[in-house]
Amino acid sequence: MRASTSAVRSYRSPDVKAYPNPYPYPDQKPLPTNFHTLHISRSLLMSDLTTDISTDVSTAATVETVRTWLTERVAYFLDVTPQDIAHDGLLVEIGLDSVYALTLCGDVEDEYGILVEATLAWDHPTIDALTAHIHSELGAR
Repeated sequence: MRASTSAVRSYRSPDVKAYPNPYPYPDQKPLPTNFHTLHISRSLLMSDLTTDISTDVSTAATVETVRTWLTERVAYFLDVTPQDIAHDGLLVEIGLDSVYALTLCGDVEDEYGILVEATLAWDHPTIDALTAHIHSELGAR
């Protein structure tokens, strides 16, 4: 048996007026008027981290080791084997989306201790192009 719509009651207290919530999420509340956001540049945040990283990484990272590492990371993101990744194929055409491209940037920074732009995978759209860029960045250190 179906309940009538008049039997459905609101859980709202009768003394609370129903104003539309201007915020996209029901639990979201406005920030206090004295709240200030703190903007810190990414390079400033990473400066302490990169000073502790050994320079042995740049000398040990050959073009082939960088290419192999990148291929394995992209294959992991796409859930395929590294042999399925063409080094000269466009990353976007093989299925790398913006979330994985940004994650790859963070992985490159963690692995090699260099700062890269968030648009790295779009600026260098193939494994070969990424490899050349990362290797040149490592050589410049």
